Amino acid sequence: MDKPYVDRYAWHDRYGVRQVAGVATPALMVYADEVEHNIACTLSALGGDANRWRPHVKTAKLAWTMRAMAHHGVTAVKCATTLELSVALQAGVRDAVLAYPLVGPAAQRVRQLADEFPAVHISVLAENPEQAAQWQGTPVGVFLDLNPGMDRTGLEQRRHSDILAFARALQSRGIGFRGLHYYDGHLGSLALPERRAAAHRGYDELLAIAGELKRAGIAVGEIITAGTPAFPCSAEYSGFSANGFLHRVSPGTVIYCDATSLAQLPG
Repeated sequence: MDKPYVDRYAWHDRYGVRQVAGVATPALMVYADEVEHNIACTLSALGGDANRWRPHVKTAKLAWTMRAMAHHGVTAVKCATTLELSVALQAGVRDAVLAYPLVGPAAQRVRQLADEFPAVHISVLAENPEQAAQWQGTPVGVFLDLNPGMDRTGLEQRRHSDILAFARALQSRGIGFRGLHYYDGHLGSLALPERRAAAHRGYDELLAIAGELKRAGIAVGEIITAGTPAFPCSAEYSGFSANGFLHRVSPGTVIYCDATSLAQLPG
């Protein structure tokens, strides 16, 4: 895929900044009409079902932006930091997942926020039972983080026996097993047809994992897939429907983004 550049996209004079000398910099400017448009387009790709979207708010981390999404019924998010989690909770989010395994002060902060907002479902990621053990006796749920080839975090998706052992270990310790987290961000460099084929092969494997867990008597409440590059591939994958679990996608830079993200999305 060619590297996109800003000059490939039309400039609109209405987005010019008047009296720029009076603006304290660095500053973030967000065009509210474009945010509304992007939220509407994302929901349209999901058939209008706001419950299928768990946006990663590492970019769209302003409370204003989160409230705008909540206004459209999007009340589940994925966060990168405990500060983002705190902002999301104060903005009215009802379900939040921390996108990285947590230790030390960060884990303690999550426990504090879970106690402060008991009506909100707060979950974390873990890739082994040892990481998950620290959440025993807390209301914090755990998603198993799978590695579909990104090779950054997660349990390699072909290790089915280890995946089953993880879920059973959570059950035995009374830790809430929320489901599976599957971030296929490594597919972003592929053109859309190749990206779709690679993503769908991974989703076939993901469904096989969910099926094995179900046959073992372990409920998979939710499966989270797809950042922005894989979002169109995940949204159209028919296997995620009518399988007894909630499927959510987690693109975040669809709210406001750079030219690279624009090039990765159809339309």
